[in-house]
Amino acid sequence: MDAATAQLLPADSARSVLVGRVWDPETGGPRVVTVRGDQLLDLTDEFSTVAELIEDAAPGGAVARAAAPARWSLRDVAASSAGADPNVPRLLAPIDLQVIKACGITFTESLIERVIEERCRGDFTRASAVRGLVMDALGGSIAVAPGSPEALRVIEVLTAQGMWSQYLEVGLGPYPEVFTKAPVLSAVGPGSGIGIPSFSQWNNPEPELVLVVDSGGRVKGATLGNDVNLRDIEGRSALLLGMAKDNNASCAVGPFIRLLDGDFTLDVLRDEEITLRIAGRDGFRLEGHNSLSRISRTFEELVGATYGVHHQYPDGFALFTGTLFAPTQDRGEAGMGFTHRPGDRVTISSPHLGTLMNTTVPTEELPPWDFGLRAMSTYLRDRSPSHMVPTSSDPAVVLVPHADCASVLAEVPGLRPVVYDPQSALPAEARTARVLVAPFQMTPGMTALTDGMPDLELVQLLTAGAEAWIGRLPEGVALSDCRGAHGGATAEWVVSALLAVYRHLPRFGRAQDEGRWDYHRTEELAGKRILIVGAGDVAENTVRRLAGFEVSTTLVGRHARDGVRGMDELPALLPEHDATVLVVPLTEETRGMADAEFLAAMPDGAVLVNAARGPVCDTDALVAELDSGRLRAALDVTDPEPLPAGHPLWKVPGLLLTPHVAASVPLTMSRAYDVVAEQLRYFVRGEEPPNVVHGTY
Repeated sequence: MDAATAQLLPADSARSVLVGRVWDPETGGPRVVTVRGDQLLDLTDEFSTVAELIEDAAPGGAVARAAAPARWSLRDVAASSAGADPNVPRLLAPIDLQVIKACGITFTESLIERVIEERCRGDFTRASAVRGLVMDALGGSIAVAPGSPEALRVIEVLTAQGMWSQYLEVGLGPYPEVFTKAPVLSAVGPGSGIGIPSFSQWNNPEPELVLVVDSGGRVKGATLGNDVNLRDIEGRSALLLGMAKDNNASCAVGPFIRLLDGDFTLDVLRDEEITLRIAGRDGFRLEGHNSLSRISRTFEELVGATYGVHHQYPDGFALFTGTLFAPTQDRGEAGMGFTHRPGDRVTISSPHLGTLMNTTVPTEELPPWDFGLRAMSTYLRDRSPSHMVPTSSDPAVVLVPHADCASVLAEVPGLRPVVYDPQSALPAEARTARVLVAPFQMTPGMTALTDGMPDLELVQLLTAGAEAWIGRLPEGVALSDCRGAHGGATAEWVVSALLAVYRHLPRFGRAQDEGRWDYHRTEELAGKRILIVGAGDVAENTVRRLAGFEVSTTLVGRHARDGVRGMDELPALLPEHDATVLVVPLTEETRGMADAEFLAAMPDGAVLVNAARGPVCDTDALVAELDSGRLRAALDVTDPEPLPAGHPLWKVPGLLLTPHVAASVPLTMSRAYDVVAEQLRYFVRGEEPPNVVHGTY
């Protein structure tokens, strides 16, 4: 990574989780990205907006686990970000649907400057003289906690001296100032021009920490921001705050959101030092600092004043926390103070958040803001598999592998099912078919069925597992699994397997075959601690079916949420459970999940149940554990599968083995057809079927 790119990132970027947005000229819209080394990985297939990602219970873990493709070089995108050319990738503000809120007067130094603005009534030529009067009245400084009795006495003293100001109320009173800084999606990102209206003659940047907060009022990350302030406008009247704050490109945010984690916490940010540097074309140089340790109100207080029973933000919000910086250095004639000039290079940086650089441009000369919520909605709709609007009034042709399936789908308005034989040439209707219902039993080369289907929009599976199809479909073709059809039967097998192992049913079966009366006491399922790895349909059905057996169950999912532990907690959970049930899909993340280390973490005598896919478990490692007698297992799936003659799994002790029959019950296909019919009802309405697979699941 070159020096310029490294400067953009936090000093400890290798240990940070950074997310942002890139304008993608290929798709004509914004993509959600994360930084890995010098690469920008595209997360949009898993999280269509940053707001959606921030809503995840553990967004950092979600990003770390995401199977996201590397799309761009960070160096190249950063280099092309100085402008608004829609034909090149460029960094955007890392927030999108969040409301942009800002706090004012959170540092006493900025309080003093706001009082001066008001006393000057926006006339910068009077600032120096008025500053002297105000500082004399204050005795040089203010060092009190807002809302405290001491703060209220300061207000009384200043009021008695004719220095009352509305800014004293929000700077020293019990309630902080919180306002809406800019419209949703209007913030500019690193490298972009930042707007200063030509009607303003006294203005300055405001380098600030920006907290990124989810819809529940929880801070999930932080970034840097520049809340451009028109001092002459706001100084005339606080009622002109909108005119002073909300102008085209008057709000810059970036470079990336750094997500909170075990090392990067709010306590780290409480001591963050934000540095501002201004370099003018005229040779003017200015440097200032925003030391967050000197903020007069806590982050929690500011968030609480923004969000609560009095106000909610369903897409979250980005909260500017205020600035210590208020430049008084003369730029030109003595006593005239500081104001921006076109072409000022404004650089805001901090050790843990990186660098946000923008160049001042007259607002009127910047490109008009034209990508708002309507454009965003259109972009997301057009790029989503849910954008499946019929092109004519003719029923959509659906290729189905069974006549029974065709009978069920014939009852769905807007569909025309056509039966095909997976082992023969496709019928002529394949050329116009928009949906392919794949066969239940996959054979090598089955995905090639799509080659003769130019109008194909959706492949609908009859199975819950989709690993054979993921990454093998033409661009623009969606994939929908059959989640909901097989969960009950598979869960029933899981419970049966646990009962069989704990009640020694295989041993009794062998004794019966041998004509032996093998009386002995067995274990029982009651009281066992069951760890279920996977939190989808099968897992939920398993929990329901185990409810009457007096067991405790713990669910582990890809992402932590209410009632579900995160995958990163799995190593600590394994030793605490008597049985571990695998019901995860087969992905690159789960392949080989139950390896030697995983199995070694299970306690002596524990039971491994695999109702997922064979490759989720390391067969050699499992054979070693079973041979030693330390663990027991029940497998409905194996690797390899079918299991060849002579394989060690046939003879290994402590194993209950069934030939992938967990979901093979009389109503298997009937339930699958019903799920397919429900998915395709969404399709004919032009909506995304609920079971569409995004990313690797």
